[in-house]
Amino acid sequence: MGGILLYGVVMSFEPAAATALKQSPEEMHEGAVDDRIESEPAERKEPKTDAKGLKALQTALLQNNLLSYLRAIGRIPLLDREGEAELADLLMDGKCLVLEAMNEGKWLNRFCRDFIQGLEKDEFLPDRLISNRELREDARLHARAKFKALAVWTLEHTPDINKKNMGAERMAYLSEMVDHYRSHIHAEHFWAYLMRSYAIAVRIRGSKARPLRPEVKTRADRINPIPQRARVRARRLYRRGIARMDEGKNGLVLSNLRLVVAIAKRYSKRAMSLLDLVQEGNMGLMKASEKFDHRRGHKFSTYATWWIRQSITRSIADDGRTIRVPVHLLDAWQRLRRAEGVLQSQTGEFPTNQELSEETGLDTKLIRRIRKLVQPVMSLDAPVGDDDATVMDLVGDPECVDPQKPVLHQDLHRALSRVLASLTERESKIIRMRFGLGERRTYTLEEVGSCFNLTRERIRQIEVAALRKIAGSQRGESTLLSVYMEA
Repeated sequence: MGGILLYGVVMSFEPAAATALKQSPEEMHEGAVDDRIESEPAERKEPKTDAKGLKALQTALLQNNLLSYLRAIGRIPLLDREGEAELADLLMDGKCLVLEAMNEGKWLNRFCRDFIQGLEKDEFLPDRLISNRELREDARLHARAKFKALAVWTLEHTPDINKKNMGAERMAYLSEMVDHYRSHIHAEHFWAYLMRSYAIAVRIRGSKARPLRPEVKTRADRINPIPQRARVRARRLYRRGIARMDEGKNGLVLSNLRLVVAIAKRYSKRAMSLLDLVQEGNMGLMKASEKFDHRRGHKFSTYATWWIRQSITRSIADDGRTIRVPVHLLDAWQRLRRAEGVLQSQTGEFPTNQELSEETGLDTKLIRRIRKLVQPVMSLDAPVGDDDATVMDLVGDPECVDPQKPVLHQDLHRALSRVLASLTERESKIIRMRFGLGERRTYTLEEVGSCFNLTRERIRQIEVAALRKIAGSQRGESTLLSVYMEA
């Protein structure tokens, strides 16, 4: 099955996707991928179900997903400077509309004022949820200070909105405010959010929070007496602003998806697949679209490159290894590798830890720790050679006691006790001495005969008779004894 899918993927490898994989990062970003192809029917082969075929199947599925993605982004046209500026203006207009909706009727200022008064009167704090008085007082003072600062901030930064005259610093404040309050445009939601945050801060008991839900809604309506007309207008402005913001961000992101692939190719030989790297880079691209300000004179692709690289490198550091290594230690490891290359080119020999410490300024203990952490991880189930042996077989502890042996010894002891109980006292003693059962050593026929004042031949006859008695009367026990002796 793996051979069929892999062959089909190879036969359907379109020139557009192949060109995209072979292009340099600059060529991939500047040029569009042509997705026209004339496909020919592929000849099917016999399916294979071995391990190599399964691995080929997984590789084929990843390749197929990547090719489909490359074909899709190849149809999206690139942006010029004018189109980029239009989308950035659209994004800015949306943020301004959201801020205007928040400032509609000055409800945010009234909300802050009423909430501060409620804190001073101890009116809105859920006393029934809080068991520690000091925590309640600290939370009240902290919330009061925060809302006073918020009220002053909103009065200073939201008088009249004029997006054309807004500078870079004003836009930074605008973006911060929109991002922070966009989910709290409705007073009910805002109040519920504050109640949850405050309750978590003082470690409430979850079972006591349920009866307060109606009270929370009633108090939220009371502290937010905004006219219905202003509330409807604010919601309309908010929705229009969010729609424009989404349109602007989507346009910037879609037109630069090929840039992400170009950058991800540089890290394709790391521990993560190219498809995963592209996904992480797309997350950085979306974050860049939210922070971009075209009035600074930069192209969006130039600005987004740094966010994409940061997202990819951070993902490799977090998810690229089976055992995660902290980012600061990975940075130190990169410094060590660069220092090793410099010293090795100068001296022609591999540098010692002391030399690396003098070159990088890192402690020798830290260098040894870093070398230990960055060693490759090997699976214990990894096959070794052509047989069925694994790494587990090679690293097993030879001194480890087999857990079956103690159980087998217990069964043997019980079986011997039952077998010897079926003999006479003299026969049991002779068998014990001859085989060393319960004795320090085994005894010869002459030594046993001297103990019983019998001849060597007579002791041999008694031993043979006892063994025949054991074999005839206790076949199950004798079978266990024979199995143990063979083992």
